[in-house]
Amino acid sequence: NTCNHCGKEASLRCSACRQVSYCCQEHQQADWKRHKPACLYYRAKKANPGSLDEGIPKNEYVGTMRWSPDTKFLALPPFRKGMVPPLTGWSDFFSVRLEGAKEKDGRVVVEPPLLDGLSFPLTFLFALRELLRTGGADKAILSRKTILIGVLGASERAEQRLLRDTSYWDEVGHIMFPGSRVELWLVGPEVSADSPMRPQGESSGMAAGCMRGTTGDFLKKMEGRSPILVGFNTGLGSGDGPLRSSWLGDLRMVLERNLLMVLTCANDHTDLRAEREVIEKDLGAHYALFPRRSPFNAVTTTHLPGRQDDTWACANSIVYAIQGYEAGKALPPGGGGEREPGGARRRPIVAGGHRPDSYDIEELD
Repeated sequence: NTCNHCGKEASLRCSACRQVSYCCQEHQQADWKRHKPACLYYRAKKANPGSLDEGIPKNEYVGTMRWSPDTKFLALPPFRKGMVPPLTGWSDFFSVRLEGAKEKDGRVVVEPPLLDGLSFPLTFLFALRELLRTGGADKAILSRKTILIGVLGASERAEQRLLRDTSYWDEVGHIMFPGSRVELWLVGPEVSADSPMRPQGESSGMAAGCMRGTTGDFLKKMEGRSPILVGFNTGLGSGDGPLRSSWLGDLRMVLERNLLMVLTCANDHTDLRAEREVIEKDLGAHYALFPRRSPFNAVTTTHLPGRQDDTWACANSIVYAIQGYEAGKALPPGGGGEREPGGARRRPIVAGGHRPDSYDIEELD
């Protein structure tokens, strides 16, 4: 066994998960921030065998909402012409989107994978709606004949899984851009492989593709176009040095091109505070949309035992948007550290918290 911190021969094991080794207690303590998500994952795996993805190396993070291969996603009914589901919360949304899919007693019962999966497109749509409502974005950006969207830091086990196994991404075309053609690209080094742009649901006006590569690769490929960008649960403020450097390089490219980018994070304590430090002080970015709670956060929540208030994590809990620099705050290109090779990689949330098998939608808001 080798030390998870320095790579030297190790004789100690993490007493909580028993999955990683260290050469000394000092290195175990130094590595805790990086190891904590994986530690929670392996402990959850022991308590709930079969619920989480098995294919995660022991020294790596486990991924934001990386579902087990056995996870089944509820199929949404066809999107009816003229349907306008409100973007105000789960109950309001499902009362329209799942109209006609009620149980005999008149309730609509949904399962966690549906909520966790839809949290990604619906949180993005909520942010766009808020940008329009507050004047944070030029309406012309959202009214083009062809809308180009880039999901940065995407992974095979999260965003790409939704593209492969569900129609949830189609909600973007249905709800926000019914009269436009939407091109959705999932971009990141954790995407399984490049795949060409392919049409999605017939009525959504969407096509989607995957690009294994960096933000720089994507922006170069889309030179001359102005994509709307989004990064889900990036871990920008996680305290992981290489991850932070990677995202800093990516975000500088985005800011220098004055592109609109939506970002989400997993909680309003450590993640949001640390991300604001990066956005405001390290980058000097302009908020097109100030941080706010998403009414479509995922329902899977994790926390350390007995510490629900200050260690909880839930995908897409907070959403905000940036575009360009604040006046006088633009930093020199490449300043503030070297960019990690390979592009932005996410800091994940463990998809292993306690949750019931299904929810009555009235319980969610």
